[in-house]
Amino acid sequence: LAVIAAAAAATVASFLSKIWDTIKSWFGGGDSEKKKAEDQVNQLINKVKPLLSRVQSQLTNVATNIQIEKLTVGIDGNGNFVAAWDFPQTALGENSTLLYQLSFLSGAVGDHTQTEEPGLPATGFQLMPATQQYTKPWAAIQEAAPSYTMNAAVQSSITGYTFLTPQTKTNLQTAVSNLQSVESKVDSGTRSNIQQFVNTVNTFISTMDGYNTNGLTSDIVYAQLNNTGFEVGQAALGINTTISS
Repeated sequence: LAVIAAAAAATVASFLSKIWDTIKSWFGGGDSEKKKAEDQVNQLINKVKPLLSRVQSQLTNVATNIQIEKLTVGIDGNGNFVAAWDFPQTALGENSTLLYQLSFLSGAVGDHTQTEEPGLPATGFQLMPATQQYTKPWAAIQEAAPSYTMNAAVQSSITGYTFLTPQTKTNLQTAVSNLQSVESKVDSGTRSNIQQFVNTVNTFISTMDGYNTNGLTSDIVYAQLNNTGFEVGQAALGINTTISS
C-alpha cells in the first residue's frame, strides 16, 4: 500500500519539479501553448488516478483478509459466557498488530442494531487473542445487565502499519495546490478534471490519515441463531457470510 501510494506521489513530484514552471508559462502564451499546458495537466492526472485506485483495491483486500468469518456465542459447561470466532490465517505486514472489538448489543440475537446493552460497554479494540474467543462468567454479565440476551457483534482491525508517509502526503498536497492555481486558466473539461482529482486526492489523504491513527477496520458482523448455537451471519454491508454446518 505505502509503496503504491509513494509511487503515485513520486510521479506527481517528479512531474512538477521538471516542467511545472514551463506549464505555467504556456498558460500565458497563445492558444497552441495553452492547449499543450492543458494536455500536460490532464496527462499528470491520468497517470496518478490509476495508482490511487490500486491503493483503494489493496485496502479492500486487506479488509477482506482480516474479516472475521464466524462468531458463536453461548454458555459453556462452567457457566461462562463464551464468544468464539473464526478468523482466517493471514500474513500481516511488518510491525502490524491485529485487534478485535466485541460489542454486547440490546435486542434479540441477530438484531442488526448499534445500541449497546446498558451496563455492558464494548470491549474496545484489544489485541487479538490466540484462542480467538472472549470469556466472562455469565453470572457477572447478568448482574451487570439482567436483560441481556447474548446479542453481539464483532469487528477486527489492523494497526501499526504506515499507510501514508509524511513525504507522500506532502507531495500529493503540493500537486493539489499547484493544480488549483491554474483552474481559472483552463477550459471547462480540464477544470472539471482538476476538481475531481483534487477531491479524490483530499479524500485519499483524509482516509489514509485516519488509517494511520485508528487502523484499518473490517466490516461489523452480527450474531445469529441457528440449530447449533449463535453465529455470525451477515456483515454490516449486507454481504451474506453465513457458514452452514
